[in-house]
Amino acid sequence: MNSLSELLKTGLLDPTLMLALAGFLWTCGLGPRRLGTRVQLVLVVVIALGSFGQLALGIYRSYTVPRDVMQDIIAAEEFAAGRPMHPHDMNVKIGEALEREGPRYSLLESFPSLAAREAEQRRLMLHEHWVQAHPPAMTLFTVPFVSAFGILGTQIAYSIIGIFSLAVVLRILHQEFWPADAPLLWFGVVFVVFGWEPVVTVIRLQQPGLMLLALAVMSWHAIRNERTVLAGVLIAVASLLKIVPAIVLIVLSVRKRSTFLAALGTLILAAGLIVLIVPWSDLQDYHETTQEVIAEYAAYPANISLLGALARGFRYFGLPFHWAKFAWQASAIVLVAGLFRRELLPFTSRDPREFPLEYNVALGLSLIPILSPIAWDHYEIFHLVSLAVIGHRRCRSTTAAGFWLLVVGLAIPDQTYIWAMDSAHRAGFSLVEYGLLAPFRAYLSFVILGWLYRLRNRA
Repeated sequence: MNSLSELLKTGLLDPTLMLALAGFLWTCGLGPRRLGTRVQLVLVVVIALGSFGQLALGIYRSYTVPRDVMQDIIAAEEFAAGRPMHPHDMNVKIGEALEREGPRYSLLESFPSLAAREAEQRRLMLHEHWVQAHPPAMTLFTVPFVSAFGILGTQIAYSIIGIFSLAVVLRILHQEFWPADAPLLWFGVVFVVFGWEPVVTVIRLQQPGLMLLALAVMSWHAIRNERTVLAGVLIAVASLLKIVPAIVLIVLSVRKRSTFLAALGTLILAAGLIVLIVPWSDLQDYHETTQEVIAEYAAYPANISLLGALARGFRYFGLPFHWAKFAWQASAIVLVAGLFRRELLPFTSRDPREFPLEYNVALGLSLIPILSPIAWDHYEIFHLVSLAVIGHRRCRSTTAAGFWLLVVGLAIPDQTYIWAMDSAHRAGFSLVEYGLLAPFRAYLSFVILGWLYRLRNRA
């Protein structure tokens, strides 16, 4: 029993990771060349059950221990009541709001030890440092949900939005890249994605990541269908709800003038409305809060961004944080200029080329986990389009094993990193902890960027 408990702590039994490893081994020739239709059907059913279990568990955890969405909910409640949307006692207000709502039913009441752990997680959640670091537009977006449905209703609504958004993304990717593939195979892929830990985490936390991803993908799809004005509006809305999709806005806007004008007009109109609706003190509080959050969490082990890797590295060598921040800002400029210089500065090339737009969209989305100052494990959902583009070009070639190895890397759950970093820390391998394990997901992002860049230039 102890051995099984220790194995579970490693996270290595994660279903998505095991499927990714199976795909990698199969690609390497370790397994039957073909599977019968009945075997495929059984496999898809098993995958569907596993993914449904993962997703159901994540939603149950969000029901018993609400987390990130509470910041948006409290900010919306405060704003609707005419108070500052960035209260200094956010933790207290979260506790009071949950107490007013009343206790939530637990499925673990018949299991005292598990019920005690669940109650402890709820208690710890109330003592964490909660602040509203999302833009004011996200708070305004949340106000109608909170006013109409309350806390639990808002959680349900945001979970439904996340699930629907992912379904839209997968539908568009299917139409664009694999319209003629066997439905059974595609159903298997869909179920695997819905059980992928970053996806489950976004839905569990009711974070807006899947909605932002859907808006970016729909914007690209709109341009593909010559609906350039709609494309500009969609990507501008995504950038208002959270700043990080602005990278994709640049990528899409430089290709089509009408998209740029629509995006710019939407941003100006929305910004004007926000300034009229939101008190100036709230806008100042938002700026100050984001700077405090960056300073507090930049070197946090779970921050998978480039700033996180640099901050931890600079701290390891005793260098000040503002040096790491400057290096991150300089790196961001170099990365964006290097990847998109032909779009941003067409006069630098005598023979300008218009690369297929999907490569630039994938590059822009995969830059989000790298260039966001604070990026958690669920930011890996922004790699979905990159995986589709790379898989579409390479999955049937001699580099299929490399593609599957990349999938394995992205399938490693956060629990495995926590376990590995804790093991390295206890063993005194600080260089392994800070130089390999903590920034490993940043390394994966750079692998994706390099692979896409190479494919795009050969297209």
